[in-house]
Amino acid sequence: MDETDTVILAEGIFDVIALTRRLELYDNSHVAAVATFGKKISDVQIYKLQSKGVRTVVIGYDGDAVESVKRTAERLKPYFEVFIADIADAAKDWDELTEAEIYGIFACRLLSVLEYKLKKVQER
Repeated sequence: MDETDTVILAEGIFDVIALTRRLELYDNSHVAAVATFGKKISDVQIYKLQSKGVRTVVIGYDGDAVESVKRTAERLKPYFEVFIADIADAAKDWDELTEAEIYGIFACRLLSVLEYKLKKVQER
């Protein structure tokens, strides 16, 4: 992961496996899916991303983790360009989405932190 400049943060290992398979990230040295093993990111994890030269972070937590996504985004904003992969169906995880649904999220539902917050306010 020494050359990786973009990471997709997921909650768990099964999400990482699903993203890696469906987005074919096996040999991609610029984009990687990584797990935070929960709905938060630690200082050590942030440091590791920085030390690997990561510039862009896409938060790909489950659709029902709205508050966790907001908190994680605020923690990451000082260090990285941050986007949120907004899963339309809050009941689904990455491993439950089809390849077409995943590509649709990255094509049409990749939001800035501000866009994500505004969207979630409007959905209430």
